Amino acid sequence: MIPLNIMIGTYEAFYGFITLILIIIIETLIISYGLTNKYFQKNILITLLASNLISTFFGLLGFLDAIFKVIWKFIKLNVPLSEEHSGYVMGTTFLLTAFLLTLLIEIPVNIIMLREYYSIKRIIKFSIYANFLTYIFLSIIFIIIFND
Repeated sequence: MIPLNIMIGTYEAFYGFITLILIIIIETLIISYGLTNKYFQKNILITLLASNLISTFFGLLGFLDAIFKVIWKFIKLNVPLSEEHSGYVMGTTFLLTAFLLTLLIEIPVNIIMLREYYSIKRIIKFSIYANFLTYIFLSIIFIIIFND
């Protein structure tokens, strides 16, 4: 299981790009509705384009991969895993790492760009909610793609 940021650089760039567009659309719908009760707000779309491109950029730089390797090494040294389960644990760990790093990158960008219009507490709440739902979407895609 590889998060979108790495997928764009490693696998088919076209499919990664399409997935990124879908994620931005989904997040725009969720955050727009959460903040305004409307499914589309231009300023939210622009903000999410920026925050998702920034997090994708960090993913392409290998930032996510480097942190994941440290976490995975810690897990392998401290948690006994059978061969059968290590792939699932590794995939889940990678996705959780990506999710947390995404939040650490995207929430500050969303706050900076949207705080003038909406409460910071609601920006944080709906950024977490939208990313949680898009990571479920990504998980389903990866299960379909990588499940042999």
